[in-house]
This record gives sequence, C-alpha cells and structure tokens, in this order.
Amino acid sequence: MSNNWILGSGIILLFLLALVSIAAGAVPIAPIDIISGLTDPNSRSYFIVHEVRLPRTLVAIAAGSGLAVAGAILQTILRNHLASPDVIGITQGASFAAVSVIFLFPAATASILPAAAFGGALLSLAFLS
Repeated sequence: MSNNWILGSGIILLFLLALVSIAAGAVPIAPIDIISGLTDPNSRSYFIVHEVRLPRTLVAIAAGSGLAVAGAILQTILRNHLASPDVIGITQGASFAAVSVIFLFPAATASILPAAAFGGALLSLAFLS
C-alpha cells in the first residue's frame, strides 16, 4: 500500500464521517438537506447546519487533529513510538498532584485543581526527560 492511497482513503473517510456528524442529531437531516442547508439561507435546515452542526463538526476535527499532533510530538521528543501520556506516567503525575492538593489543602477552591494537575504533569514529564 502506498502512502498516497492511505492518505486519500483517510481524507475520504473524514469527509464521509463529517457528513454523518452533520446529519446526526435531535433533528435528523437528510443528505440533500445538508447541501441545501449549506448553500441556501432560506432553507429550513440552514440555521441548524450553520449554527450547531457545522461548528460542532469542525471543532471535533480540529480537536482530534490537535491531539494527533501532540501525540506525534510527544513520541518524537521521547524517541519512543509507544509513548502516550498514560503509558509514560504523565496522567498519573497530574492525578497525584490534584489529589495531593485536595488532601493537603481541604479549604482550597476547585479553581486551583487544574493548575495543580498541570504542575504535576509537568513535574512528571521533567522526571522523564
């Protein structure tokens, strides 16, 4: 299999799944209505497609792409093709820091927990490097 064939298949699959994501919801939209909802502002499905479904689909694609790039960067930096945050202990470091803050500082507000978890993740990453 060539890389071009795999890339082309992935792009086609992404496009088809994006259409399924736009069609799926509390109000199902037929494929022909998706096209009219994208092009005709007077269409019944225009608001649903433009204001709810299309942004949801685009954000999902962007988030997935960002996670894929972050994983590739992590694997490249650590020179380990099996590296992921849960395998190398970053998520455990974040969890440990958050739980430590909860037990050591019971009066601390919940807004400090993300910062503590992020610090724990960075500290565990520093131990790995």
